[in-house]
Amino acid sequence: MASATMDFCIPRSKIERALAEYEETRSTAAIVSLEEQARNLFVKSEGSGEGGELLLFLLMERVLQRPQLISKMALKTNTEVHVHGSDGIHASLADDGVLDIYWGESKLYKSSSEAFRDCFESIAPYLRPDGDSRRKQDLLLVRDHLNVTQIELAAHLLEYFDETNPKTLKVRWNGVCLVGFDHDNYPNIAALDEAQQKAVSKAVGRWHKSVGSRVEEFEIVGVNLDLFCIPMPDVADLRARVLKRMGAK
Repeated sequence: MASATMDFCIPRSKIERALAEYEETRSTAAIVSLEEQARNLFVKSEGSGEGGELLLFLLMERVLQRPQLISKMALKTNTEVHVHGSDGIHASLADDGVLDIYWGESKLYKSSSEAFRDCFESIAPYLRPDGDSRRKQDLLLVRDHLNVTQIELAAHLLEYFDETNPKTLKVRWNGVCLVGFDHDNYPNIAALDEAQQKAVSKAVGRWHKSVGSRVEEFEIVGVNLDLFCIPMPDVADLRARVLKRMGAK
């Protein structure tokens, strides 16, 4: 996760300038400076959820292969305040010619039920047909701070934001959720006995049921939604480790 900090926080244009400077001078000074800037953008608080946002970025960009459209962390004016709006905005071009926009939401809680509830409640306004007002604020930020190097994807985004365009381009709203929570007696998956396998299966069934009920409750049943459900030995420990890597004392 720590190795992705710069990619998550710093606009690609700045990273490319730093890499160009290295090619010209063989000095890593500009790259090191950006690494430090990225670490300093994180809130140094034990309750910070930015570690989850960083993990969500990794999953969306490197696992799902959906490029980040804007680095909200770079827009911070106060490093002790969390970013507003969705936790991530990514996109891809579908085979059917539709521009897929992916809204991201991350929740790392001690309780699985609270994590599922708050995650789907937070992302639902961006996915429902009546969510134009909620989407607009983040999309205006994307328009003004577009952070994409893929030429074809950038061209489609510029077409979408062109107010003189008749808007023939089709856009589809999608969601990606990361839900992490404490799981007591975290098992060694490689060495489960029969009783442990049954316990894990029972827990998975419970989580599946919780997801289904929350999706219905917040009226996002017909939406494309990727869910990363990650039980952990200790969410608080993950937060502490992220803070330590970001320079918190």
